[in-house]
Formats: sequence, C-alpha cells, structure tokens
Amino acid sequence: MKVKSLKIMLVLFLILVTAPLFSEELTQCEVDCMKDCQNVPGPISSAENFLLNCLNYCVAENCNFMKKSSDDIEVNETDFANLIKEVAIEPSLLSEVDPRAFRFVSIPVNPDKIIKLGSNSKEAEKHGDEYIHDVKFTKSYAMQMTEMPQVIYEAVMDENPSAFKGTNRPVEMVTYYDAYSFISRINKCGDEIVDDEDSLKKVKGCLENQKRAGKKVYDLATEAQWENAARGGVNQKEYPSGSSSEKLSKYACYNRDWEQGTCSIGSGTANKYGLYDMSGNVWEWVSDWYDDDYYKTKEIFVDPKGPETGSDRALRGGGWNCDARNCRSANRGRGWPDGRSSSVGFRLVRT
Repeated sequence: MKVKSLKIMLVLFLILVTAPLFSEELTQCEVDCMKDCQNVPGPISSAENFLLNCLNYCVAENCNFMKKSSDDIEVNETDFANLIKEVAIEPSLLSEVDPRAFRFVSIPVNPDKIIKLGSNSKEAEKHGDEYIHDVKFTKSYAMQMTEMPQVIYEAVMDENPSAFKGTNRPVEMVTYYDAYSFISRINKCGDEIVDDEDSLKKVKGCLENQKRAGKKVYDLATEAQWENAARGGVNQKEYPSGSSSEKLSKYACYNRDWEQGTCSIGSGTANKYGLYDMSGNVWEWVSDWYDDDYYKTKEIFVDPKGPETGSDRALRGGGWNCDARNCRSANRGRGWPDGRSSSVGFRLVRT
C-alpha cells in the first residue's frame, strides 16, 4: 500500500479518535488541517503519532486564532520575548526557552454572551464551593500558552526556587508575592521584591495606572478568566478532554509520585483554545482572594475580580500530584499568599 493511501486512512481514523481537538462541527480551518497533515511527509513507522501531533499543532496554531473577534487582543510572541530579554538579569538563559512559552492566545470575548462557569448538578465529584454561576466578559484578554517555565523566571529574577529542576519545567515553589515580583519587573513597575500586602498594593496600583494610560499589562488571570480559558469555549464539560477523565492523561500531567514530579511545559495536548496544562502539572496562582461562597449568589457577574479581602489566594488547575477530581476545570484551590509548594506555579495573561 502506498504511503499516501495509508496516511489518508489514518487521517480518517484520527478524525474519530481526536474528536476533543476539534469543534463540535468541523470548521473549514480544521478540515484544511486534516488535508495539510495528510500531505506532509513523515515516518510511516509512527504515522499515527506523527499525524496526531501534526493535527494538534495545526489546529492549536491556526484554527483557534481564527475564532477571535475584531476587538480581541493581538499579541505577537516576539513582543513578549523581546520584553523578557530587555528586563532579564541573565538573558543568555533564554536561548533554551520552549518558544511556546513566549506565545499568548487571544481568548474570544463576546460582551453579549452569558457563560456558565462552575460545576453543574451532574458532576458527581464536585466540591461545595463550585457553584454554577453566570459570567459576562466585556474586556479582551490573552493568556500565556504554557505555564511559566523555570528558564524565563530565572532569567528575570536571577533565581530558581523550584524543587524539580528543569529548563522548561514549570517554575514552582513560588509564592503569590513571588509571582507579583516577577510581574512588577516585566511591567517595569520596579525591581523591589513583593513580600506583603503593602508592597503588593503598590504593584497593583502601578498596573492599574498603566491600564488607565492605555497600556497593555501582564498580570495573573482572575478566577473567572482562568476557568473560561481552561474550558476552551466548551461550557459544562468537566475536563479539557470532555465529560470523562478517561482521556485526561493526553492533556494533563497528574497522578505522579515525588520521583517523577512535574512534566515539561506543553507535554500533553492543548485544549481547544491552544492552551497547554490547564489541568495538572502545577496549580496556578490567580489574582483573586479565595472565598467559598463568592459565586453562591444568582447574579450575573460582569468581569468579576473576586472578593475585596481574604486570607487565602485562589489557585486553579490541579498539580502533578493530584487525582483527576482535582484537575477538573471547575475545581478551586486555595493557598496562603506567602506559602510555597512544589506543585504551585503560575502563568500570565495580557490585558
């Protein structure tokens, strides 16, 4: 049998087995990806993996970006890369960065659309703080394609606190304040270390001033922004892989022991927006204070930023040592803002 014929058959087969990669109805872009991957030369000995990787990359790189509305944020990866090189203390380290860590995905926003977040009544493993709630997003934002790798963090901060060392493993053992020390530096709000609420307030004030001046800033996502992006435009599915955890291992680095630890960023399949590791690998700090009952009310939340005060900051996504239940899109975590863990890191949004 000719190689091309075998690839055609494999493409047709993969249309069925890779359904989570695509929209419920195939777009022309997704169909074009299938045609392109079918015609790309590749090793026939591993044709199924080759085509799967090709399809995943093509859809993540092209089709998801075609769903942007006209007012969505455009982020050129070279802009962020150049910014990091400019502020880095050790710029020579950046030659080893996985290039996906420099990329941001523009998340589609429709101010007239109500999005349901939280867990529906059918999620048997939901926790008590996952109230289903309605959210409207009126402001565009773009999310970092991967979790923050150690190499970028170290280049900017001149230190790497991670327990599981690896150039393109996610940085961990970072506090909420550490994340904002990094954010302060790349937004040129100062090089002072953020280590309490007073120093944090100065950085957040700087970010707000930049926004009012019409500048785009890098920040942590809100809980609502994070969950909306994690779902990849598919409401009320428990996981990026769908309503079942059966295929979660394709998307998430989870259920691992201490000897294994974290995975390199982007090791699994991206969600429908092209974002990696939105389940597992490391929990991600988000900007909100944590409150069990914040989303209990029946109001429609418009660009929610979370409670005004609290004692714990919110975490999302689950980590390398979590089970599937804690890797669900609606699952909420919490942590002391000055606490460190080998399963906690962060990623950025640009707003």
